[in-house]
Amino acid sequence: MLVGSSPQWATHWLPCTLVLGLGIGLTLPVQSGAAVASLPPARYALGSAVNSSFRQLGAVLGISVFVALLRTPTPATALGDFHRIWWVFAAVGLASGAVQLIPRLRSTPAGEEPSTSTAMPLELRR
Repeated sequence: MLVGSSPQWATHWLPCTLVLGLGIGLTLPVQSGAAVASLPPARYALGSAVNSSFRQLGAVLGISVFVALLRTPTPATALGDFHRIWWVFAAVGLASGAVQLIPRLRSTPAGEEPSTSTAMPLELRR
């Protein structure tokens, strides 16, 4: 589905926005919980604040990169500039997903399946 210069709200914008909202709604609570799952109760608030701060920093940097790459498009180049930016963001998203796999691959001995029990709080492991 390629977005063109004519407005097609119901067929292009709405479905993409719904999928984006669903993805964010399913991802952020899990990510926030995973960031503080192994912290002791005395450090929970600090860990949650650090996680939130880095999430906000990522949003600011993402918008800054978007504006820097977009520059000031002319009407003739606006659509091509937006398509180029979304491809850059797709590549960055895939790269960040690949980077998250590196620690998991390094900590798994050869021939063993990765364990998720170390990410659970101590109370839940019993």
